[in-house]
Amino acid sequence: MNKARAALTLMTVTACSLATVHTTAHAAPQDCVTTTLRTGTETVGTIATKSSSSACHGLNLTYAHRSGREHWDEYAGMYETASGGKFGASGYVLVDNGHYPVGHYVLVPDLAPGTRFSVASQDGTDTVDITH
Repeated sequence: MNKARAALTLMTVTACSLATVHTTAHAAPQDCVTTTLRTGTETVGTIATKSSSSACHGLNLTYAHRSGREHWDEYAGMYETASGGKFGASGYVLVDNGHYPVGHYVLVPDLAPGTRFSVASQDGTDTVDITH
């Protein structure tokens, strides 16, 4: 009887452990998602939607390219609310052409999954990658 009870207890603990591991692994968020956008000049550019399965919380500028003689521009994240578009808390951020790690330039620190967003630039239409 004690062996049967011990075996049943072991099976129950094992089953619960496996169920927990399965649930945790299945519910784990994906890696960050990167979307390439064209900026608008001081207004909305290409519109994208914040990933609902990403591990990233905000909008991170991870690549910027401005054509022409100057390779710097200022970028601001924008997002849609019930009352219209809003600029992110970071405002405009001065960025040189190049690639950047997640977290280096955060245009909107936290954004709810499924929210539509865009990027504005101060001077012309540029190409940016937003990792979200």
